[in-house]
Amino acid sequence: MLSQKDATDPEAVVAWLKANAAKADKAAAKMAYEHGQALKKRKDWGAATKAFGDSTAFYPTPAAFTEVAEAQLRMLGEIRQRHRNYDQHWRRDIGEAEATYRSALAADSVLRQMTAQERQQAQQNAECLADYLKSAQPPRNCAPLKLYGLPGT
Repeated sequence: MLSQKDATDPEAVVAWLKANAAKADKAAAKMAYEHGQALKKRKDWGAATKAFGDSTAFYPTPAAFTEVAEAQLRMLGEIRQRHRNYDQHWRRDIGEAEATYRSALAADSVLRQMTAQERQQAQQNAECLADYLKSAQPPRNCAPLKLYGLPGT
C-alpha cells in the first residue's frame, strides 16, 4: 500500500506505481473510490476525503488523487467558515492540495488515464495553488481556491 506520506510525494507515487501497479489491490481501490463518490454526493467531505485517500493507498490513480484534493479543500473550506481563527493554516492546506494535484499528474505519467483536458486542469490547479503560496494573492480562475472558499477567486 502507498503510505499517506508518500501520497503527496510525486516521485514516490511514480516509484510505487512502477513497482506495484500490476499487483495492487484494484478491487479494494475501486470499492473505496465508489464509497467516496457516494459520500461526495452527500457532501460528507471529511469521510469522502478518507475514502478517496484509502483508494489511493490501494491503487493510486489520477482520479482518486483529484478527488482527494477536491474533497479535502471543500472540507477545510467548511472548517474555515466555522472557525475564523483557522485562517492561520491556509499555507499547509494549500500546500497539501498542490502536492495532491502533482501526485495525480505523477500517477498519470505512469498510468496514462487522464484525458488531455483533465491533465491540463490538474496542471492548472497545481500551478495556481503554487502561485498563491508564493504571493498570497489569489489568482483569478483558480478552481481549487473556490473550493476552499476564498473570496474573489
